[in-house]
Amino acid sequence: MNAPNWSDDELLAYLSNQLPASQLATLELELRDNLELHDRLQKLNSNQEIHSIGEIWRRHRLSCPSREELQQHLNRDLNPDYAQYLDFHLNEVQCEICQANYADLQTLNVTPTDSRRRHQIFESSAGFLAQNNQDRS
Repeated sequence: MNAPNWSDDELLAYLSNQLPASQLATLELELRDNLELHDRLQKLNSNQEIHSIGEIWRRHRLSCPSREELQQHLNRDLNPDYAQYLDFHLNEVQCEICQANYADLQTLNVTPTDSRRRHQIFESSAGFLAQNNQDRS
């Protein structure tokens, strides 16, 4: 079986824990037996001057949506093009950070109605508390 030819970007993604799980397992198996690949990974890890576009993009998570956008996606409240991008980001890119945020939001199961209700309660309570504080003065 031919081993994959790993790019520097893929190895850097591995070092920053952003390589998809399927590739992660394959790379870790290969690292055990391939001294050349292991040395290459160590050099990349020790090189403090890495400023590739891919590394900067991953480090600053420039393609990752906000948690609010993930919630909107969960509620099907995004325009179709952006929803399609988020599907790609979650399912094809398999960004582990975004997948974890999305799974967390799914477990919270906050519907738009619940969110609005919470906001209304907060707004009415804030006014009530402010009025009570003025009465005590």
